[in-house]
Amino acid sequence: MSDELESVLQRLNALSERGDQMSIPDIVEAVAGEDSDEELIELARAAFQNLGRPLKLQEMAEGILAIRDWRVEQS
Repeated sequence: MSDELESVLQRLNALSERGDQMSIPDIVEAVAGEDSDEELIELARAAFQNLGRPLKLQEMAEGILAIRDWRVEQS
């Protein structure tokens, strides 16, 4: 596991332990940090909604990081 993914998972665990339902903007911010913006939030929202099943924290992290990296490659 990469250092980045490990750090992201720690932030997501902290977010999930607050007891509140995790919102997609909060999840994206926890994963992407400064790279979080409205477009990334909407892309993550679309991806999560199309799955139709709950995601594990690692799946959320890997998915958002993949979307972030894809956007960088496209620019």
